[in-house]
Amino acid sequence: MKKLALFLPIAALLLAGVAVAQQYQEITVTANVQPYVSVWFSYNAVDFGEVYPNNFYPAPFPETRYVLLETNVYADEYIWYAQDWPLDLYFASEVGSIPTTYDIMVGTTPQLVSSYGSGSFTIYHQYWLYVPPLPQGVYAARVAIEYRPL
Repeated sequence: MKKLALFLPIAALLLAGVAVAQQYQEITVTANVQPYVSVWFSYNAVDFGEVYPNNFYPAPFPETRYVLLETNVYADEYIWYAQDWPLDLYFASEVGSIPTTYDIMVGTTPQLVSSYGSGSFTIYHQYWLYVPPLPQGVYAARVAIEYRPL
């Protein structure tokens, strides 16, 4: 009987130790993830080279012109001239492959090109140029492309 009397208090202490070890506290963890749009351009210029009036030209080396877009929100793609110029520039963008036909004639006001959902995209850009009858010379303009979160 003495052995049982000694064993019960020791067993009770061991069980109490196990009960303490199993106690836990739940806590709330929060994070406020903000919208983001990350854009990286593989190019900063498009050179059509030597061109002649009354002709239509695709920009050379279209495989070198792409954008890496990563976003966690919907984003719209816009294009426009930063200034006026006398040549007609056409544009198209396509996810995963080089565009073969143009979608937009670029103007001086922002034009919606495409919309993208949340995700990561490789977007190829292609340009076409129509040269109206103009005096000989070098013509240059600045074009803006923007990816706006919605």
